[in-house]
Amino acid sequence: MSGQSFEVPPLSRDRIRSAARQLRNIRCALAGSDADEPYFPIIEFLDVELPKHLDGFVLEIWDIDSMRREYGEAHAMTYPEDQLIQVRDDIYEGAAAGQGRDRSTLAHELGHVVLHNKQGLARRIADASVPTYRQSEWQAKAFAGELLVSADHIYRCSSVLDVPDMFGVSFDAAEVQWSAFMKAGLIRNGRL
Repeated sequence: MSGQSFEVPPLSRDRIRSAARQLRNIRCALAGSDADEPYFPIIEFLDVELPKHLDGFVLEIWDIDSMRREYGEAHAMTYPEDQLIQVRDDIYEGAAAGQGRDRSTLAHELGHVVLHNKQGLARRIADASVPTYRQSEWQAKAFAGELLVSADHIYRCSSVLDVPDMFGVSFDAAEVQWSAFMKAGLIRNGRL
């Protein structure tokens, strides 16, 4: 679920990167492709490929007014245990048009489905005492970054300025992911 973070089992950035890499591999197998490309087709994956792989997965597109009545200003909501993502139609359309922020929103929600689908109903809201790596929102955000800006393709970029166009993300998302790669030692001094 977007906005409110829950305490979940700990996951490191490396484990999240591995989960994103596995999902990219699944996507290639489902699409009948041998090669993973830098740009992850999030709409095609959610609409066509994931329902083939994950029995019971549902993506619901809601009009803005209905979403606001039910969830306020949330762009999307996810119920991982139900394998359900609900997204506002403007966000879905923006992602389909290649808008980086909207693509990241959908990848974030997918992160909840992938990472948090076995959490059950006993949930505790994460407060300031919960380490970041145990917070559902941080994990889903990290997953979105790792899925959309793949460590396996970052070598194709000579700087962070190349990331938005190659991977279809906003510049802000590019900077966050570039920084995560620098911290992991995948990029040194802002360069590959």
